[in-house]
Amino acid sequence: MDQTAWELIVNKLAALEAKLDNLVQQTQEVLSFKEAYQFLGVSESQLYKMTSKRIIPFSKPAGKRIYFDRRHLVQWMLGRSKKTNKQLQSQAIEHLK
Repeated sequence: MDQTAWELIVNKLAALEAKLDNLVQQTQEVLSFKEAYQFLGVSESQLYKMTSKRIIPFSKPAGKRIYFDRRHLVQWMLGRSKKTNKQLQSQAIEHLK
């Protein structure tokens, strides 16, 4: 095989490895700090700030490493959703009854 064929194989293997890592991360219940900031789509420093201000749920079992429960992160993200105008109108009508 020539050099180009090997490079193509290596690139395809790297892409497959990235997809596999992503799939494993999607099924993992407990996330490391790095996995959590990648999952949330925030920077490392942003996640440190959120944990130090206790804005986001986390666990620190041994006093050093920080871990996150995927379900809690999803609940935290969804808990900040905004209601639609229709939902707000319905809520206002119910309140007036």
